[in-house]
Amino acid sequence: MTEYPKIQSIWKRNQKGIIIEGDYSTPELAYLSNAEWIGTEKIDGTNIRVIVSNTDVRFFGRTDKDQLNPKLLYKLKELFPINKTLAIVQNACLYGEGYGGNIQKNGCLYCQNPNFILFDIKIGDYWLYRLDLEGIAEALGIMIVPKIFRGNLQEACNYVQEKQLSNISDSPLIMEGLVLKPRVQLFDRQGNRIATKIKYSDYTRLAAVEPLNNERQE
Repeated sequence: MTEYPKIQSIWKRNQKGIIIEGDYSTPELAYLSNAEWIGTEKIDGTNIRVIVSNTDVRFFGRTDKDQLNPKLLYKLKELFPINKTLAIVQNACLYGEGYGGNIQKNGCLYCQNPNFILFDIKIGDYWLYRLDLEGIAEALGIMIVPKIFRGNLQEACNYVQEKQLSNISDSPLIMEGLVLKPRVQLFDRQGNRIATKIKYSDYTRLAAVEPLNNERQE
């Protein structure tokens, strides 16, 4: 199974990595900016692939070479027992985020113990619809990224800047951002699914440099 496709940020960036508001990163995003988008909470964790054949369940990071945290791996095996998993889904790749329990350098975010949350599933060449994801997540008894936004892209940017709190954190924590897909699933001319992301930290970095730019202009 392939690695999860990179999701393009909504805005282009300057040479210092600061977003350029209003300058969409792809022509598709600019064209669809006023369309209706569905947003799920972006989780700050480590990318996990649960690869289910018709006989086995295996666990990988973003790439086949990535080493999984032992505590997270133990949790994954607990969440995806072979017999139960194979009875629900086969020949699929379940994409999710491992989080919590100090599995990353930035400390123990969201919860004290490692956990996994689903955000996508691909069977063959087909990405499943949200309703199908929810059904499989419920059957497996696992979490799925919460669907929290509906609107156009500028409204999504405004939403993220309002310091929304995470829906999965055990203690108050500003949400990392949104992952957005058009309400109707669309693909670009290379066959890539159209999606984008908005991160709260991009706006904090932008706010930090704007006063300096204003001082230089004065």
